[in-house]
Amino acid sequence: MRSLTTLLFILPFLSSAQSIDVVVDNTTTEISGGVYNIVTSSAQEDLTVRIENHTGTDQNWKFERVLPSTSYWNDPTLSWYDPVNVLLGADFVVFSTQSWITPTTMNIADSGEMVVILRWEAVEVGCDLYQYYILHNDVRVDSFRINLCKTVGLNEITPQNLSIYPNPSNYSLNLSFQTQTPKEVIIYDLLGNKIATFEAMESMSVSTQNFLNGSYILSWKLEEMTFRQKFQVHH
Repeated sequence: MRSLTTLLFILPFLSSAQSIDVVVDNTTTEISGGVYNIVTSSAQEDLTVRIENHTGTDQNWKFERVLPSTSYWNDPTLSWYDPVNVLLGADFVVFSTQSWITPTTMNIADSGEMVVILRWEAVEVGCDLYQYYILHNDVRVDSFRINLCKTVGLNEITPQNLSIYPNPSNYSLNLSFQTQTPKEVIIYDLLGNKIATFEAMESMSVSTQNFLNGSYILSWKLEEMTFRQKFQVHH
């Protein structure tokens, strides 16, 4: 009975050692089954991950991406390669508007790895949650997610056509459009989350009573051009 108990105790540790690990390149950050957050003001972003085979068997891997529910980013290309033999690799042009699976398979020996380079291009300020799967013999065997957020950089703020006061705001923010008046004004936080939307008027007052202290972005469009103005709330 003692031998059986010992065996049952050891087996979970043996199973946990046999796995697929997804590691952010040049780090020790393991994101298999989890979420990796990227917050950037850049219009382009790359991420390299190493997918390591510790399953105890050779693996025939494909790579799958499920389309996020929003579309603040595009991911037009994907590259993968074997770091031992970089000629065993491929670049894929993918569809940013639909889910996709790599059309070819890469064979990864036990204790080997595949390097994947993910590339994104920003469309608008906001966050997309990308879901990725590793497939062995066309069956999903592991996954990870990338939460990719586009923030507003200072060089993108264009305080044109609008006068705002007071700034910082306490409980209300007054807006006055100098020339053209847009249809609506949208308020975002610095992570690109939409906080509020208002129908625009030439002169208007926006309540900030329920806003947390911090910085926000006013956004509006005129003739397909997007303008932004930063403001602060301090109660």
